Amino acid sequence: MKLRILGNSIRLRLTRAEVAAAAMGSAVEARCVFGPDPASALVYSLVPDEHAAQLSVSWLSGSLTIRAPLPLIQQWNDSDMVGMERTWRQTEDARLRVLVEKDFSCLKPRDDGEDLDTFPNPEAT
Repeated sequence: MKLRILGNSIRLRLTRAEVAAAAMGSAVEARCVFGPDPASALVYSLVPDEHAAQLSVSWLSGSLTIRAPLPLIQQWNDSDMVGMERTWRQTEDARLRVLVEKDFSCLKPRDDGEDLDTFPNPEAT
């Protein structure tokens, strides 16, 4: 799972296996460790929730958690739907945008392993 942050925009990109696991109801989690102390990690996860009506996001003690309705994740897994999105108004001038998307293969081949288990790019010819 990849995490991208740009200003007030958070984007998770999931591989085929991660989308399939989420569709089965399993949480998908990744972490970025900044030092030897376990508390120095940034943990980010997608949590399927059969009771959720829409995407939600929470931040607590170094953990970013995005919850999504399980039926929506299952629909996403079983279709060509690219992802899910929601925007919240934080203040009069600021909004938080959250996107959860399928990770597509790059149009130009890469040797760094980033294309492992990705979805076929719809723009590939």
